Amino acid sequence: MDSGILKLFRQLQNKSYLKPNKKLFIFLFFLVLSSCFWLLNILTNDFVSTINFPVKYKNFPIDKVVVNELPQELQLQIKASGFMLVRLYLTATVPPILFDINSFYEKKAIISTTTNIYIITKLAKEKIQSQLESKIEILEIYPDTIFAQFATVASKIIAIKPNLNISFEQQYMLNGNITVTPDSINVSGPSSILDTLQFVETTELELEELNKTVKKNVFLQEVADLKYSIKRIVIEIPIDKFTETSFNVPISILNIPENVKLKMFPNEIRATFMAPMSKYSEIKAQHFSFYVDFNETDSVNIHKLKVYSGITPELIHNLSYKPIFVDYIVEK
Repeated sequence: MDSGILKLFRQLQNKSYLKPNKKLFIFLFFLVLSSCFWLLNILTNDFVSTINFPVKYKNFPIDKVVVNELPQELQLQIKASGFMLVRLYLTATVPPILFDINSFYEKKAIISTTTNIYIITKLAKEKIQSQLESKIEILEIYPDTIFAQFATVASKIIAIKPNLNISFEQQYMLNGNITVTPDSINVSGPSSILDTLQFVETTELELEELNKTVKKNVFLQEVADLKYSIKRIVIEIPIDKFTETSFNVPISILNIPENVKLKMFPNEIRATFMAPMSKYSEIKAQHFSFYVDFNETDSVNIHKLKVYSGITPELIHNLSYKPIFVDYIVEK
């Protein structure tokens, strides 16, 4: 057995044993070459095939807007050389066919009513053919009719609603109202949509850990079939550092008869709130009001009156006060 293995090993070492068959290689070479010539010859012939072409529309009537979904592709049955068809099939993006509605009117390829138009693709064949290479011949077009439904364009002034997702650094808060410039825009489109449209929302503006006033350009969210007078607006978010402070504020009495006196224990509350550092010195105790209602002395809770918050400065945040209820004595 050992001698048999050694013999096989010596045969493998012999280069002549591994030499390829030259006749086989020559045969394969000419087979591939002849196949290539055959294929090239075949591709010079014309073939019929159906290919999808994307469509773009333009120049609809100015005072109208399309409210139905139009075909985004046309199926063209074409006749072309094999080379041309292979190129079309291998092209990643087939160039779109442009549907210029005004030009189709000129070619009488359109049947129109007050609210609808019908594009007869067969009658528009010449216009479509002119957009393709001269070596491509259109045989059939599908669909044979394109239907477009119109609505009269209306316009309306619509408010802008900012879509915000914001957070603040510790001790920083809003210092006033968020402003939108402009706060409203002119929107045009079908009246059926405008009649129920309450506002136009911006795209989401996400800002984290804010510690100063920011001003940002933000795009408006698009709505199908609507056109805006502008596409983006400016949002300003006023930010300031806040500090906690407190005031003692006297409690006033509402609805008390002239001949009656009401004594409260205590007769003032302690108001605690966050105030902007830039306006801290401007906020005084007299800018607050808290009150009880004498009419509530006849309620079930005869020993206590609830304290209500009245006027408070707009700039403050997180207002709290104590006590919420006070004891009282009525003197006549």
